[in-house]
Amino acid sequence: MKPEEIEKERADFEAWYVKTYLPTPLRGRTFGKWSTGVYQLQHVQDGWQAWIAHAELSMKGSQK
Repeated sequence: MKPEEIEKERADFEAWYVKTYLPTPLRGRTFGKWSTGVYQLQHVQDGWQAWIAHAELSMKGSQK
């Protein structure tokens, strides 16, 4: 996946997360990231990893 595709997926993921979970610091739901791009909160990182894995599989499936 190209960097610009990953960033589009990240924006889509964060938009979905906001709509679904209403991230607020009081609820422990934020988009803080380490300098490596990994989300600071494990549940957000887990969601992102699942999201991007699904996106990559979908792209491979559409190339057939």
